[in-house]
Amino acid sequence: MAEQQPRINRRNVLLVAGGLGIGWASRSSPAQAGEEGPGRALRPPGRPYQTTVTTTDGAGIHVVDTGGHGPVVLLLGGWCMSTPWWREQLSGLADRFRVVAIDARAYGESEKVGHGHRIARHAADVRDVVDALGLRGVTLVGWSLAANTILAYLEQYGPYRLARAVYLEMSPYPNNRPSYPVPDPDWELGYADVAAEREFLDAWRADPRAVAADLVDAMFAEPVAASDKAWMVDEILKTPVRAAAEIEWSTFHSDWRAMVPAVELPVLVLSGKQSRVYPNAVGEWMAQHLPDARWHVFTRSAHCPFLEEPEEFNQVLADFAGR
Repeated sequence: MAEQQPRINRRNVLLVAGGLGIGWASRSSPAQAGEEGPGRALRPPGRPYQTTVTTTDGAGIHVVDTGGHGPVVLLLGGWCMSTPWWREQLSGLADRFRVVAIDARAYGESEKVGHGHRIARHAADVRDVVDALGLRGVTLVGWSLAANTILAYLEQYGPYRLARAVYLEMSPYPNNRPSYPVPDPDWELGYADVAAEREFLDAWRADPRAVAADLVDAMFAEPVAASDKAWMVDEILKTPVRAAAEIEWSTFHSDWRAMVPAVELPVLVLSGKQSRVYPNAVGEWMAQHLPDARWHVFTRSAHCPFLEEPEEFNQVLADFAGR
């Protein structure tokens, strides 16, 4: 396919209240009849704009943009995690920043294309969004899988239009104790070994809804309200099973450890102290190996501090992005 310039479809439709997710509950909303567990309900979303950017290889990428003239914060979600997960940042930072969130290809409201489900192409999609929206001086925030999308971006494009980066709850090499191509029996800062990864993907192909529900449970220090868990699971399942498996496998086998000391940007490394996805020690490793890094641990959070401790998260991010 011949390469083309990224372009933007300026629908600029103001999202109606609740439009970033069906069934989002306020903190005071009771669980509906038959829902399990008490859980903590989340605040309803703000009112940003949405648009679509068409990438150089023809994929439609869904973008949520608060607009404004403040410094730019660009948010990249984790595996199958779409823009509604950033609700607290889209509403809580818009008074100081232009906050942009994207659905990676095939995630959320992005086009369900059958190609490009690898980390290098995800990074190219980020550049296409940056170009199409004319973003500069960007603070690029990558959560979980998407944190390594930042490293892939830097490898391909250098710090093009970026000012700083945020590496949130991820490992530069998710594969524990790899045996190939170079054995490293002492590496324990990933989230699984090859056998466990295959088991996970087999389960995902067999029953994606069950896996999505288990994943949500594993990502929070305390159970979320049933109504919130419902929209989270539904958002995960918007990603086609094969596309999700391909980007997961691509990321799992990508080793970025040698890239980390070459990063030229200031980096904020963020960890949830109660994370059951990654050990906190990986945040310390990143902070030690990055040339210009600071490390912050959210003590009451697991894998989702931006939802579990949103006020502290927003303040930490604002202090870094606004400096």
